[in-house]
Amino acid sequence: MSKFQAALDSMNLPFTPSETQLADGLEAIGYDRVALLYDVGGGKTFLSTLIAMCWNADTTVVALPPILIPQWKEWLISVNQTDVGV
Repeated sequence: MSKFQAALDSMNLPFTPSETQLADGLEAIGYDRVALLYDVGGGKTFLSTLIAMCWNADTTVVALPPILIPQWKEWLISVNQTDVGV
């Protein structure tokens, strides 16, 4: 099983990712940095989490409006990412 598929499986997602999200995520893990510029609701949260998991990143910086920080933290915890600093 690939690192990508293992990370995806470990997330226990409440939705099925689109083919575009999966293709973009798989391509993104081949780079050392990426920018996700999807529209609202396009899957930036999901993909940035998946990519960071595949990179085994010690630290990942995500810029978002302050009002979304509590939701972001809840999302990370819901997909088994418990070492979260806000």
